[in-house]
Amino acid sequence: MLLSTDVSLPNDVQPEFPDCCVVCSCKPDSCAELYVHSRSSFLVLLLPVLMFSGWSRIKVPVCKRCRGRFFLQRWGRSLVAWATIAVVIWGVSLLIPHWEATDKAMVILGAGMMVALQYVLLEGLLPRKFDLSASSTKTTYEFKSSSAAFEFYLVNRNNHPDADIRIISGD
Repeated sequence: MLLSTDVSLPNDVQPEFPDCCVVCSCKPDSCAELYVHSRSSFLVLLLPVLMFSGWSRIKVPVCKRCRGRFFLQRWGRSLVAWATIAVVIWGVSLLIPHWEATDKAMVILGAGMMVALQYVLLEGLLPRKFDLSASSTKTTYEFKSSSAAFEFYLVNRNNHPDADIRIISGD
């Protein structure tokens, strides 16, 4: 996530969150379960059966007031991006039969760039309050608030002193 403060934990370390909502920093009265896939996207493309393994579930503290907004922010962006792709492809497919082959390629390339730009601008100008990503060796917790990231770092550093826990500031 652009302009976030990231904390990376090894996959064998169970994350522990401070007693505050990841969205608004108030005392949480609920939690959200997030699923993260730690397999390489390239390997999943080569062998799709890998998509069914490598998932882990992480419980994140969220207050009930922020829970809907948290999921809307997490999944709504992806839905908007995919809906935009579908509309652009549909619109271009209606117009393409009237163009020459070189024009078709340029239109498809331009449409793809517009969709990618929309996603990059949305993530850059309105970053998510919290997100996470995983690789085969570590999970990265991405916080918009650097103070929330530092609290998360301290809790996990104190509870797992031997683990390779890192904090990276994007500010």
